[in-house]
Amino acid sequence: MLGPRTLAAAVLAALVALAPVAFAAPTAKDKAEAKQLWTKGKQASVRRKHDEAAASFRAANDLDPKAQYQLDLGRALVETGALVEAEEVLSGVVDTTEPNTQKAKAVAKKLVSDLGARIPTLKIVVRGPDAAKASVKVDGNAAQTDKDLRFDPGSHEIQASTPAGGEASQSITLAEKENKTVTLTLSPPKVVEAPKAEESGSGGNMIPAAISYAVGGVGLGVGAVLGVLAFQKTSETEELCGGKVCPQEYADEVGTAQDYGTGSTVAFAIGGLGVAAGLILTFTVGMSGDSPEADAEKKEAHVEPVVGPGYVGVQGSF
Repeated sequence: MLGPRTLAAAVLAALVALAPVAFAAPTAKDKAEAKQLWTKGKQASVRRKHDEAAASFRAANDLDPKAQYQLDLGRALVETGALVEAEEVLSGVVDTTEPNTQKAKAVAKKLVSDLGARIPTLKIVVRGPDAAKASVKVDGNAAQTDKDLRFDPGSHEIQASTPAGGEASQSITLAEKENKTVTLTLSPPKVVEAPKAEESGSGGNMIPAAISYAVGGVGLGVGAVLGVLAFQKTSETEELCGGKVCPQEYADEVGTAQDYGTGSTVAFAIGGLGVAAGLILTFTVGMSGDSPEADAEKKEAHVEPVVGPGYVGVQGSF
């Protein structure tokens, strides 16, 4: 079993072995390439191409982090107007532990002090419905409200929105050393109205009443026809029989006359019920408004009588 000292030594050895992997130092090639990029950046600065210079200094520092590269990057960023990032980079130079950088640190400290007075501040105040729940963005990035925030000079887009749909936006321009407060007033949440059902100009749905009237009319018509047929058939049978008692050979004729009579009675009964039902529906259901479902189901009713030996009725579609 390993003792405490032996275990500690083993852990230390492991950390030392891993250190080159976790914190790999720049290679000679990296340093040479970084030096070339730094030189390129200096040349761009002389030509006042500050965006190009900043890109070269940034690339050089990525390959071989050095206080001098960071100092020159901060200077170039100041020239491009990226004051907030420049302050961050230069503050890193002030806090560096790199040896022999006293001069760079002093210059960086002076620049940071100057930037503190130049960088403008912006306070965003949100008013209106659900203002406490509003989320705010400046140039597409989340921002806090009711606090002095530091932004680069120039144009900025401010947007505020709430979960309920309230919105507000404003375009502003910040000047160096300016301390600005912007108040956004949220619009009322958007209310989506449900589509209104179309009103029917014809009152209630009269189709059931119309069907009842149709059935009643057909029933009455069929009853009348069968009544006439029954009367005629009865007359013919009486002539054949020569009296009220018929021979057996005329039994079919007598049965047909009776069927016509029965059918006429049934048809008149159906017709009467149909007309009565139509009247009831007219004065009850007919006065109510049609529902969308009833409108969708409306179609032409078709009714026709069916008459045959021994039966009578109606058929059709409703």
